[in-house]
Amino acid sequence: TEKCDIWSVGVVFFEMLAGYCAFHREQGMCDGYTQEVILREIGDVTTAAIEQQLCDVPKDSADFLRVLLTIDPDIRPSASKALNHSIMKPARSALTSRENVLPVDTLLGRFRSYSQYSRRTRSWLLAVARSPTYLAWQEFEQLRDTFKMF
Repeated sequence: TEKCDIWSVGVVFFEMLAGYCAFHREQGMCDGYTQEVILREIGDVTTAAIEQQLCDVPKDSADFLRVLLTIDPDIRPSASKALNHSIMKPARSALTSRENVLPVDTLLGRFRSYSQYSRRTRSWLLAVARSPTYLAWQEFEQLRDTFKMF
């Protein structure tokens, strides 16, 4: 579900900021780990355990992670609400205010149309994309600057 994905984004975001796994297991302790065991252990996570983990990340990021790692999925935000968190606003502004980049709607539209192409066409487009001489220089710069944002 979307709320489960928000939890996962929170875990990945935490790991990127802290530099270690949020729910680390020592080598050999994962034997017999099944999806059922993993889900049960995630379900057993407490707010106190999350707070202890958040000591290792910057305060503004910790506030965002508290939102993403809300234990109760009914209270956990949707993706669109998470994107409206104050920590995300500068990134959202940067995506929409750059002069030499493709508009977000255009970029998403291109990704959607690309996903509809056959495997052969996608392979050809990938080869063309790796050879910027097929693009006008201005289009190449715009595409490059768009991907530099990520």
